[in-house]
Amino acid sequence: MKRKLLLTGSAVLLLAALAVGAYFLFFAEKEDARIRRGFNELSETVRKNGNEGMLVALEKAKTASKFFDDYCTLRLDQIPQGVGVMSRDNVASNTALLRKYFNTMRISFYDMAVLVDPGGKEAQVTFTAVFKGSGAGRSLEEPREMDAELVKKNGRWLIRTLAFREVIRK
Repeated sequence: MKRKLLLTGSAVLLLAALAVGAYFLFFAEKEDARIRRGFNELSETVRKNGNEGMLVALEKAKTASKFFDDYCTLRLDQIPQGVGVMSRDNVASNTALLRKYFNTMRISFYDMAVLVDPGGKEAQVTFTAVFKGSGAGRSLEEPREMDAELVKKNGRWLIRTLAFREVIRK
């Protein structure tokens, strides 16, 4: 009787463990998917589709800054030592300034490769970012190859470093 009870209990525990494992394997959102979703949300946040009021522009800029770590390092190929460290307030003000110069703007992310550290707290992302904007009789489409370092804080992936590389045009 004890043996039968022990076998039944072991089988139940094994089934429960398999169910939990299957949930995480098949249903729980993977970290790379969460990172990709974060970039898509950033794209939607900074999008501008025409004239907008000052309060809307400032709110969108402030919301966009929440995708960045408290301090973010910006690097450009032409400036090997980098541009420097920007706070979230710097990111918000630069975003608001950029939005001011364009009637419409959009940033799209393509060809994204995500590598999450085994510890699950840091990630490296490479992608192509395309900025499209128009306003004051001019139009701009600027593709850039980029690298980003992300850090996970309070369950959110935040951009810690952005490195811009120029796309070689043929």
